Amino acid sequence: PPQPVRSLRQPFDPAAFNFTRLRPAELLLRLRRPGGPDPLLVAINDSPLERGHVL
Repeated sequence: PPQPVRSLRQPFDPAAFNFTRLRPAELLLRLRRPGGPDPLLVAINDSPLERGHVL
């Protein structure tokens, strides 16, 4: 189930969901820009908050 969101300024919890913990099967593709710093990731939302919610 999704974690409860009580505030837009919730403290970071490394044990909860965060984008450093994506499983390889959730990653659809990486987009790289010439000269860009980091790739842009497109991932499956494994625990959507509601129908149609995307990352």
